[in-house]
Amino acid sequence: MVFFVGNKKNYRNIAKTKKKILEIDHRKHNFIKQIFAKASWINIPIDFNNLQTFFKYLNQKDINLDFIYCSDYERKNKIGEIKYLKKSTMNKVISPGRIFKENQKLLNSIDKIIESPYSITYKPLEKFNNVIQKPDFKKWHKDLNKLIFVSDEVLIYDRYIFQNFININYNRVTFNRQSAHFCKTLKFVSNLFVKSFVSKNDFNCKIMCVFPPPTAFGKEKRSHEIIKMDENWNFLKNEITKFINLNPTKTSISIKDWKLWNKVHERYWRFYTGGSLIKILKFNPGFDFIKEMNFDKNKDKEYEFDNVRRLDFYKKEKKFEELLEGNDVMYEEKSA
Repeated sequence: MVFFVGNKKNYRNIAKTKKKILEIDHRKHNFIKQIFAKASWINIPIDFNNLQTFFKYLNQKDINLDFIYCSDYERKNKIGEIKYLKKSTMNKVISPGRIFKENQKLLNSIDKIIESPYSITYKPLEKFNNVIQKPDFKKWHKDLNKLIFVSDEVLIYDRYIFQNFININYNRVTFNRQSAHFCKTLKFVSNLFVKSFVSKNDFNCKIMCVFPPPTAFGKEKRSHEIIKMDENWNFLKNEITKFINLNPTKTSISIKDWKLWNKVHERYWRFYTGGSLIKILKFNPGFDFIKEMNFDKNKDKEYEFDNVRRLDFYKKEKKFEELLEGNDVMYEEKSA
């Protein structure tokens, strides 16, 4: 999905002042009308006498635009704010003339951006402070910022989250050190929610996982019975509450009934705007990709993020909807 960043009302007013010029060029006039008709606008107040303020706003949110739209005259003569752009950025500048001339080439560029896969790789014993300096991580980070910038809600699904929060020892539920990676990951992406979105008070983060089956805890066949003992259940609720409190925006976690364990195997990160689904990332192997280091001395730890085409996901949407509507064993939420 393509989003336009600017202020539609201001642009409409400018178009009205150029009405006579646009009426001469019907093709350009219709093109601009189609842009205004799009619903996918991120309206930001812009002072056209000082566009540097606009770019400063985007820089503060760590947002890099994929394309910069201007008039044919501005692009050809490199005037106005265009003259301040770096030479390497000029390829992002598009105008009606360039769009008509390079239509398919630009569409291919857009598809490439949308379909782009990502990966985060930790070498054996490599620390996170080194991983964040890698080009692959920076690319993932940059594009994730853009996704959050145009979203107002995310749904993170990893059925194993709950299972990684506890151990069972002698009828007691105890702290699982594996949960530290999930906490670090949520804290990291939470900082992006706060920085990249317009207002943390309007952003909603939903997390969903599944209560593990009785066989998930090895030989302990009474795992469900043990977990639901009052003392153990209260310990668990406390751990889950601490987990969602890491995120300063509105946050909820839904733990589904174990009978839904095999409903959806893949892990998904879904992005919404105004209730409409705009992007799905499938990620593997889990929601623990931010960690202090890879403690394995011999093997890489690689996390992959792949775009899911709508047509592909629609095949499984029914099962996902059944999971969403399924019974909650536990549900916790907090406000911003």
